[in-house]
Amino acid sequence: MTDTAATPIKRSWRNNRLLRLLILFVTLMVIYAVAQELGERSLPKFAHLDAHMSLALGYGLGVAASLAAYVWLVHVLERRSPIGELAPRKAPGGLLAGFLLGVGIISAVIGVMWLMGAATLALNTPPLPSFAMVAVAIVSAVCEELIFRGALFRIPEEMFGTLVAIVISGLLFGGAHIVNPHANWASSTAIVIEAGPLFGLAYA
Repeated sequence: MTDTAATPIKRSWRNNRLLRLLILFVTLMVIYAVAQELGERSLPKFAHLDAHMSLALGYGLGVAASLAAYVWLVHVLERRSPIGELAPRKAPGGLLAGFLLGVGIISAVIGVMWLMGAATLALNTPPLPSFAMVAVAIVSAVCEELIFRGALFRIPEEMFGTLVAIVISGLLFGGAHIVNPHANWASSTAIVIEAGPLFGLAYA
């Protein structure tokens, strides 16, 4: 008769969720930072590249690298394939639902501010966003969501549940925006209170 009680249980380092979270977070943050550096500072130094080309190339590389790194790391660390949250068949419906949900969330926030007298609605802005605005929006939508929802929300949710994950990801999301130009503690606190929880709930 074999004594199975004394047999040690082998645990892989992949089972450590905190380690997986740290690896995903650091890797994706580095890629995001490099993409911003390329798009905003390094590539414009080349005379044959105009500002739009620099942004497109730098941010495009950042988006592609972030997606590839996320897929590869999740496959290696979590042994998941395909990656459900990035399934191509879900992309059309997901993009449409995400767009409508995002418009609804932002409209609700601006609407409340308008009712409180803290915002003024005006129609003297350009009807279409500039190329730079679109490029920044795309790289933020992909890279930041992979970092803060794909890693800093999803894995804590597995560990502690949705409510705790919303608090953790919201605090880090707002704190990260303190480094933005003209940002202050008030603006970052506002992001912690509204944007972090809203985006977390939208992902959930």
